[in-house]
Amino acid sequence: MRRAGPFLKVGALAIGVLIILLLLGVFLLRVTRIETGHVGVVINLAGQQRGASEIPIRTGWVVYSPLSTQIIEFPTYVQTVKWTKDLSEGHPINEEMGFNSKEGMEIFCGRFPLVRD
Repeated sequence: MRRAGPFLKVGALAIGVLIILLLLGVFLLRVTRIETGHVGVVINLAGQQRGASEIPIRTGWVVYSPLSTQIIEFPTYVQTVKWTKDLSEGHPINEEMGFNSKEGMEIFCGRFPLVRD
């Protein structure tokens, strides 16, 4: 019976260390996923290289530390919407957009790229 005592102490100590490491891992590491059609930008919050990283993160899983970095996800796709004057195309109303140039010339546009959320 005396030999079981040191093994129990070492086992309890090992379990305690594992629990502490697990808790530290939960607070010091985060995992996120960059979706298809998006790109991630890494922002370094500490150190000499503070600011946005020049190399974007592509699609997939990313492991990072929330204490020193932040990941922001941006869409990279473009959707084109056609707003036309033609009543037989799209909606049966005039959808084109008009505005004035610097010289006062009126300009009408009928096609605009829009970024979709």
